[in-house]
Amino acid sequence: MTLEDARKNAINGVDEVRVDGLEGEGVVFSGDEQTMLIWQYADGSYLTLNVEGDLNDPNDFGEAHTALRTELAKKLLQRLGSTIHRVAAGPRQDFIYYPKELAPNPNHTTATPLTPWPSGPSSRRTR
Repeated sequence: MTLEDARKNAINGVDEVRVDGLEGEGVVFSGDEQTMLIWQYADGSYLTLNVEGDLNDPNDFGEAHTALRTELAKKLLQRLGSTIHRVAAGPRQDFIYYPKELAPNPNHTTATPLTPWPSGPSSRRTR
């Protein structure tokens, strides 16, 4: 899906997204169960982030949860957006799921959560 497709077809409209220091443009839009952020880099490549609600929890929907999913998608873009080209140029990686119950195939490889979960800029980052 392109930015123009999203702008034309999103049922509830889109919000434009900008990230300081990241060249390109993006949009975010939501439905009842998921929020999607589409970012187009200056070189024409795309990143799509899809944040879904917990389908097993009927309380995980509605405007409050849509706002949380939208904020999460924006934070993920801010945190990861500048690393995508480097990661994409690296070795092929299979999809991983955490927790394992979310995997479409129960025999699929799962991810191990990071402990502690990173909450700020990497300590390996040079200034």
